[in-house]
Amino acid sequence: MSEFRQKCIGKTSLVGSFCAIPHPVAVEVMALSGLDFLCIDWEHAQISRDVIETMVRAADVHGVPAMVRVPGHAPEAIQAALDSGAQGVLVPRVSTPAQAAMAVTASRYP
Repeated sequence: MSEFRQKCIGKTSLVGSFCAIPHPVAVEVMALSGLDFLCIDWEHAQISRDVIETMVRAADVHGVPAMVRVPGHAPEAIQAALDSGAQGVLVPRVSTPAQAAMAVTASRYP
């Protein structure tokens, strides 16, 4: 289990922020501010998959876990975010148990 996951399920409060600026330097500046994690906003920002990957790497270089808020429920987007190296995904507008189960299934590698 990753250290980030342990913190998420533990009793420690975490401080994070969303990043919608599609540039790794924005991630570096935010990572240096002392945040516990970053969430890259792929849902509301015009960010390509290649840039998502460089943003995740920029956070990783500074030891800050990066999550990605994906643009929807599509398994391809969830898998792409995890393939970029993100330590988690935030799937928007999940309102049924079936949608939640689909998101969990998409996040698991066979």
